[in-house]
Amino acid sequence: MKENEKSRESNKKELILVFNNLQERNVTTSLIVAKIFGRNHADVLRDIRNLHCSPEFRSVNFADCLRIIQLDIGESRQKYNEITKDGFCFLVMGYSGEKASCFKERFIYEFNKLEAKLKNNDYLLSHASDILKERIEAIERNHTEG
Repeated sequence: MKENEKSRESNKKELILVFNNLQERNVTTSLIVAKIFGRNHADVLRDIRNLHCSPEFRSVNFADCLRIIQLDIGESRQKYNEITKDGFCFLVMGYSGEKASCFKERFIYEFNKLEAKLKNNDYLLSHASDILKERIEAIERNHTEG
Protein backbone atom coordinates (compact mmCIF):
# COMPACT_ATOMS: atom_id res chain seq x y z
CA MET A 1 0.00 0.00 0.00
CA LYS A 2 1.35 3.45 -0.91
CA GLU A 3 2.06 6.02 1.81
CA ASN A 4 -0.82 8.29 0.67
CA GLU A 5 -3.26 5.36 0.75
CA LYS A 6 -2.13 4.47 4.28
CA SER A 7 -2.61 8.07 5.37
CA ARG A 8 -6.11 8.20 3.88
CA GLU A 9 -7.05 4.87 5.50
CA SER A 10 -5.74 6.15 8.84
CA ASN A 11 -7.81 9.35 8.54
CA LYS A 12 -10.97 7.35 7.76
CA LYS A 13 -10.41 5.21 10.86
CA GLU A 14 -9.96 8.30 13.06
CA LEU A 15 -13.17 9.97 11.85
CA ILE A 16 -15.92 9.71 14.44
CA LEU A 17 -18.88 8.20 12.63
CA VAL A 18 -21.50 8.46 15.38
CA PHE A 19 -21.66 10.86 18.31
CA ASN A 20 -23.99 12.00 21.07
CA ASN A 21 -25.51 15.36 20.08
CA LEU A 22 -26.68 18.22 22.33
CA GLN A 23 -30.06 16.51 22.76
CA GLU A 24 -28.25 13.35 23.99
CA ARG A 25 -29.20 11.42 20.84
CA ASN A 26 -26.81 9.18 18.91
CA VAL A 27 -26.43 10.70 15.45
CA THR A 28 -24.20 11.01 12.43
CA THR A 29 -24.30 13.84 9.91
CA SER A 30 -24.82 14.24 6.20
CA LEU A 31 -21.24 15.60 6.09
CA ILE A 32 -19.86 12.38 7.59
CA VAL A 33 -21.99 10.21 5.29
CA ALA A 34 -20.73 12.15 2.25
CA LYS A 35 -17.11 11.84 3.32
CA ILE A 36 -17.25 8.13 4.17
CA PHE A 37 -19.29 7.08 1.13
CA GLY A 38 -17.23 9.26 -1.23
CA ARG A 39 -20.18 11.36 -2.34
CA ASN A 40 -20.66 15.08 -2.79
CA HIS A 41 -22.36 16.58 0.24
CA ALA A 42 -24.91 18.32 -2.01
CA ASP A 43 -25.86 14.91 -3.43
CA VAL A 44 -26.37 13.45 0.06
CA LEU A 45 -28.60 16.42 0.97
CA ARG A 46 -30.52 15.84 -2.28
CA ASP A 47 -30.88 12.14 -1.42
CA ILE A 48 -32.32 13.10 1.98
CA ARG A 49 -34.77 15.57 0.41
CA ASN A 50 -35.87 12.95 -2.13
CA LEU A 51 -36.52 10.16 0.39
CA HIS A 52 -40.03 8.77 0.15
CA CYS A 53 -40.86 8.82 3.85
CA SER A 54 -43.53 10.40 6.01
CA PRO A 55 -43.07 13.95 7.30
CA GLU A 56 -43.10 12.52 10.84
CA PHE A 57 -40.24 10.11 10.07
CA ARG A 58 -38.27 12.90 8.40
CA SER A 59 -38.69 15.33 11.31
CA VAL A 60 -37.62 12.73 13.90
CA ASN A 61 -34.65 11.32 11.98
CA PHE A 62 -33.21 14.19 9.90
CA ALA A 63 -32.56 17.43 11.81
CA ASP A 64 -31.70 20.49 9.72
CA CYS A 65 -28.53 22.12 11.04
CA LEU A 66 -26.24 24.96 10.11
CA ARG A 67 -22.55 25.31 10.79
CA ILE A 68 -20.67 28.57 10.51
CA ILE A 69 -17.09 28.36 9.34
CA GLN A 70 -14.83 31.31 10.10
CA LEU A 71 -12.66 32.29 7.13
CA ASP A 72 -10.06 35.03 6.70
CA ILE A 73 -12.53 36.94 4.52
CA GLY A 74 -15.56 36.44 6.75
CA GLU A 75 -17.69 33.43 7.41
CA SER A 76 -19.25 30.65 5.40
CA ARG A 77 -22.52 28.96 6.29
CA GLN A 78 -23.07 25.30 5.51
CA LYS A 79 -26.35 23.43 5.85
CA TYR A 80 -26.23 19.80 6.92
CA ASN A 81 -28.43 17.19 8.60
CA GLU A 82 -27.96 15.31 11.83
CA ILE A 83 -29.16 11.79 11.15
CA THR A 84 -30.37 9.15 13.63
CA LYS A 85 -29.68 5.44 13.25
CA ASP A 86 -33.11 4.87 11.68
CA GLY A 87 -32.61 7.79 9.32
CA PHE A 88 -29.16 6.56 8.38
CA CYS A 89 -30.46 3.06 7.60
CA PHE A 90 -33.30 4.49 5.51
CA LEU A 91 -30.96 6.82 3.61
CA VAL A 92 -28.17 4.39 2.76
CA MET A 93 -30.38 1.44 1.82
CA GLY A 94 -30.07 2.76 -1.73
CA TYR A 95 -26.27 2.99 -1.64
CA SER A 96 -24.81 -0.14 -3.18
CA GLY A 97 -21.52 -1.85 -3.83
CA GLU A 98 -18.94 -3.63 -1.70
CA LYS A 99 -17.46 -0.42 -0.29
CA ALA A 100 -20.91 0.91 0.64
CA SER A 101 -21.79 -2.35 2.38
CA CYS A 102 -18.60 -2.20 4.44
CA PHE A 103 -19.35 1.37 5.56
CA LYS A 104 -22.98 0.54 6.38
CA GLU A 105 -21.73 -2.17 8.74
CA ARG A 106 -19.27 0.23 10.38
CA PHE A 107 -21.96 2.87 10.99
CA ILE A 108 -24.43 0.34 12.39
CA TYR A 109 -21.69 -1.06 14.66
CA GLU A 110 -20.88 2.45 15.96
CA PHE A 111 -24.55 3.26 16.60
CA ASN A 112 -24.99 -0.01 18.49
CA LYS A 113 -21.77 0.53 20.47
CA LEU A 114 -22.96 3.97 21.66
CA GLU A 115 -26.40 2.62 22.53
CA ALA A 116 -24.84 -0.17 24.61
CA LYS A 117 -22.60 2.36 26.35
CA LEU A 118 -25.60 4.51 27.26
CA LYS A 119 -27.35 1.49 28.77
CA ASN A 120 -24.33 0.55 30.91
CA ASN A 121 -24.97 1.38 34.59
CA ASP A 122 -21.34 2.32 35.26
CA TYR A 123 -21.39 4.78 32.37
CA LEU A 124 -24.71 6.25 33.51
CA LEU A 125 -23.43 6.72 37.08
CA SER A 126 -20.21 8.28 35.87
CA HIS A 127 -22.06 10.58 33.47
CA ALA A 128 -24.54 11.61 36.19
CA SER A 129 -21.64 12.27 38.57
CA ASP A 130 -19.93 14.48 35.98
CA ILE A 131 -23.14 16.46 35.43
CA LEU A 132 -23.59 16.97 39.18
CA LYS A 133 -19.99 18.15 39.58
CA GLU A 134 -20.42 20.65 36.73
CA ARG A 135 -23.64 22.00 38.25
CA ILE A 136 -22.11 22.31 41.73
CA GLU A 137 -19.10 24.16 40.27
CA ALA A 138 -21.44 26.51 38.35
CA ILE A 139 -23.46 27.22 41.51
CA GLU A 140 -20.27 27.87 43.48
CA ARG A 141 -18.98 30.25 40.77
CA ASN A 142 -22.27 32.13 40.72
CA HIS A 143 -22.27 32.32 44.51
CA THR A 144 -18.74 33.71 44.72
CA GLU A 145 -19.32 36.15 41.84
CA GLY A 146 -22.68 37.31 43.20
